[in-house]
Amino acid sequence: MSDTLTATEGQFSFDIESHTAPSGTHKPLFRMTVFGEPCSKANSRKVAMNKATGRKLFIKSKGAREYCESFLKQVGDRRRTLEESGSTLNLITCNVLLHCNMFYASRRKDLDESLVMDMLQNSGIIKNDRLIRQKSIYWFLDKARPRVEITLYELEGEY
Repeated sequence: MSDTLTATEGQFSFDIESHTAPSGTHKPLFRMTVFGEPCSKANSRKVAMNKATGRKLFIKSKGAREYCESFLKQVGDRRRTLEESGSTLNLITCNVLLHCNMFYASRRKDLDESLVMDMLQNSGIIKNDRLIRQKSIYWFLDKARPRVEITLYELEGEY
């Protein structure tokens, strides 16, 4: 990640480090950019019918399912790259601060990191998303390259 982020509609400087590690946090445990635009979890559910029982089910929308599949693929690719270089991606089991720079393709999207948190758990990066005890989430516009820059920092002390 660079120290300066540039958006499609103008430029701005943003010192990432000053926004990612508030006092009480130290070691970055995980850092990755996931390309694609996440959906709002609250707004990404659709109603489906269970054919066997006739009951209504609430399932992720097609866009949310596609983002989840892409997220898993990108994490898998990252894992393979690390293994090829002799490193591993260890499961995080301690309390963490989640920092996300979320770049959306349009201004219409709500800032919502909940799908990203679910995918951090589902992809085996973090044991349980309840370990995320602090969050710093920032919304940006980048029409050309929607993405989420994720950093997890170990939190010290009791949370």
